[in-house]
Amino acid sequence: PDHVHLFVGNCRKYSVPDLVQHFKGYSSRIIRAQLWSAISKLLWGKRFWSEGYFYESVGMVTSAAVKFYIERQQGKHWQHEDFEVRAAQRSQSQSSLAEFF
Repeated sequence: PDHVHLFVGNCRKYSVPDLVQHFKGYSSRIIRAQLWSAISKLLWGKRFWSEGYFYESVGMVTSAAVKFYIERQQGKHWQHEDFEVRAAQRSQSQSSLAEFF
């Protein structure tokens, strides 16, 4: 997958940028320590996360509805992902961006 969905609640102590920074920093350190040899070929350069992020307040939506949406979206993305195939594709020489897709 090229993105994640997170559902965070009751974190009034931290701002959204702080939460994102902590999540990206911690998860990047753990993944690099445990899986770097497997994922390094899948990245463009050495960066694990992109600079940006998107967030939205859920307002009047129930927690169950948000969780259902996230689970459904993650399932749709993960069923089509084959990391071994993707790694093999990236390790081949690439002369144009069109060959990446």
